[in-house]
Amino acid sequence: MPARDQQIYLHLAHRISTGQGLSFGRDLAYLKHRMRGESLLGEAWQGDPDYVFGITPAGEPTATVEPGYPLLLALAFTVTGYVSGSVFLVNTVAFLLGALALHLLVRRHWGDRAALAASVVWSVYPYYVYYSAYAMSEAVHVAMLPICFLLADLAAGSERRGYPWSLAAGMGGGILFLIRSTTLPLVAVLAAWTALRSGRGRRIPGTALLVAGFAVAVSPWVARNWVRLGEPVLLPTKGSLNLWMRNNPEMLGLEGFDIPRNIAESIERPELLEYPVLTDHQGELERSAALQRRAMTFIGANPLLFLYLGSRRLLAFLSPLGSSGGGLIGLLSGLLIYLPLLIGAAWQAARGWRDPLVVLLASSFILYLLIHTLAHGGIRYRLPVDGCLIALCSRWLAVRGRKTG
Repeated sequence: MPARDQQIYLHLAHRISTGQGLSFGRDLAYLKHRMRGESLLGEAWQGDPDYVFGITPAGEPTATVEPGYPLLLALAFTVTGYVSGSVFLVNTVAFLLGALALHLLVRRHWGDRAALAASVVWSVYPYYVYYSAYAMSEAVHVAMLPICFLLADLAAGSERRGYPWSLAAGMGGGILFLIRSTTLPLVAVLAAWTALRSGRGRRIPGTALLVAGFAVAVSPWVARNWVRLGEPVLLPTKGSLNLWMRNNPEMLGLEGFDIPRNIAESIERPELLEYPVLTDHQGELERSAALQRRAMTFIGANPLLFLYLGSRRLLAFLSPLGSSGGGLIGLLSGLLIYLPLLIGAAWQAARGWRDPLVVLLASSFILYLLIHTLAHGGIRYRLPVDGCLIALCSRWLAVRGRKTG
């Protein structure tokens, strides 16, 4: 099977395209059970052949993951057939649309030279080229961010035609949420930024339409979960499993993430590190809720551990030396390309902190930094806001052009 999350997304896309809906087949559950190994992770996720991730009954509707990317892959199958190469179609189209949106956004604020520079760097950025080969939601997530920014900018800058753009911006935020649910707070950032830039008489209606657009986009997902799972679930249920894993020293140790001895020896309530005992009559929602309670209780009992892990995740998010893949090429890309981008973007943000687009780009970067300090961290989750750094650096051309002009 393909590496990383490819197998999961391709599997889900195939089941969607064959009329079985968003669900995991028993074949995948059994295969993972046979490959589980003897670690805590293997026993927790694949110990029971009737469940995927230890919480999702095989063959039944699931809300484990966001539906957006599997649905896009399923649509691509109608063009390519049931082949993994459909990934390239979806990812290539996504990156092209992202480059176009970034170009239009930067041109509206900083002119043609800056727009061309931003879109060219975006198109050859090594991390984007690398991840375009993977069937994971990052490709569409990366592209949707400048699209949402552009729609919000059009909503704020169109005095007479701003309301339709406000609705479109909200729907764009909803679609992005269906691709990656951690972007939920971004909708508030878009709404606040749009409201502050709009005229007084348009702020409340425009904000209301943006929120309405988000609700329209996510309502089919919520309604489907209400009908099929019995509750109007908004956030994917696998979030509780991630929360339990990412704050569990034993699970982190399997990934080579060691905890300092003084912190490890001070851990309280170690029994919460064990996977909870679940019964067959408990469905996905009950299993997810049990994991979430256990994870939140453990975090509350160990604030020092949580602060340490958060600081490590923050550094991993910013680091040019993280586990990006690509070996030496990934290392050189971080040092020679990402690090100058980060420094240049910080410089432009400090110089142009009154510029509306600078505020939006910098705020979004900081928001992602905070979200993934609490959750994951790492280069993979930073990819979408690397585009913010690219755009911020392009502002230098606009500023330099004004000085020499």
